[in-house]
Amino acid sequence: MKINVSFGENVFSLEVSEDLELENFKAFCEIESGNKASDLIIKFKNTVLTEDKKSLKSFGINDGDLIKLELARKTILLILLHLKNV
Repeated sequence: MKINVSFGENVFSLEVSEDLELENFKAFCEIESGNKASDLIIKFKNTVLTEDKKSLKSFGINDGDLIKLELARKTILLILLHLKNV
């Protein structure tokens, strides 16, 4: 199935199996976004997805759905602190 992923202003598509576990989906998102999977928050229909061993299908994700990626707040704070010190 094709999943659309939004990350800030960017949108990309991933072709994945409906049985793909969330932790493996995070790995794909890490590659596409350039951010560590541990720094990403994954949302579907305004719900944060946290159960890494569940399949995308078990979250109710279907072909053509939109997943939203966000940086965890701790990551944003670290980036801001780094920029302030540059």
